[in-house]
Amino acid sequence: MKTKYITETKEVQRILSLHERYKKTLMNEQVISATNKKNRQELIQFFASAKAYGCLTDQNLVYDAPFRLASEERGYIKGPSGSMKGKDKRVYDDFTYAVVEPATGVVLKQGLWTCTQLQPKTPEPKKETPKPLSSTQNKVLELIKPSGWFHEPAPTDVEVDQKLFQKVNLTSDAVNDGLKDIEGGVDLVSNYSKYFPRTDFKEFFIYKKTNPGTPIVQRKAGLTVTSESCKIAIETLWDSVKNPNSYSLTDQEVSDYKRTTEICAQPENSEKFLLRFRLKDKLKDLVNSKYRINSRL
Repeated sequence: MKTKYITETKEVQRILSLHERYKKTLMNEQVISATNKKNRQELIQFFASAKAYGCLTDQNLVYDAPFRLASEERGYIKGPSGSMKGKDKRVYDDFTYAVVEPATGVVLKQGLWTCTQLQPKTPEPKKETPKPLSSTQNKVLELIKPSGWFHEPAPTDVEVDQKLFQKVNLTSDAVNDGLKDIEGGVDLVSNYSKYFPRTDFKEFFIYKKTNPGTPIVQRKAGLTVTSESCKIAIETLWDSVKNPNSYSLTDQEVSDYKRTTEICAQPENSEKFLLRFRLKDKLKDLVNSKYRINSRL
């Protein structure tokens, strides 16, 4: 009998302890009152918007009754957890959520939720305002303009990579790869880079449109190679290799096309001729086939 009494007493004490903790939780967890109407209305609007945007879809949440813990600035709405029976789910206005013990507020699970329309946007990095050009620097641009060089509008990186435009960094002490391959490039840097010091510009690029018809290299006597002649030679030789009975070429034509293609295929020239995609594949195919055209090569 005495043992039963002690057991019942302990159970009563446990229940009273839980009740006391729950009472403290209720005192701490306050519904945002009408005296703080602005904040309450802002939270109601925030969670209503999140629901309207489809960011919050849990029907167990009470969207128009926001709470705030006395010890925290953030507000939240709550409702029964759908994944953990008997627990409460809290969704906070700082884009976090938690599943808690209703009586104690102990966090059992937590995570993040997102809503692109409501989350603060990351400010774009402030663009540096270009330093105005001096009268001397503007004069340099005027002097090089008749030769086709310009500073703005700058072509895209893709256009430069495809060799549609030549590009030179005119800043003092700048490293310009392949400068010797650019007509007049060395003289440009030598004569004018001193007017574009690094104290004024980290980089100062000038550009010139590539003219495909301009002779780029001449390696063998009596034969000048341009981008256009290179393209014609590759296409003609490739078609002759693939369809030997459909093309009738003289020995001289075969010889000239072969010599032109050999120049185009030289590693130091391969990037000068604007050879792209299928044309590069055809050139590679020709090199591998050793130009066997009607057994004359």
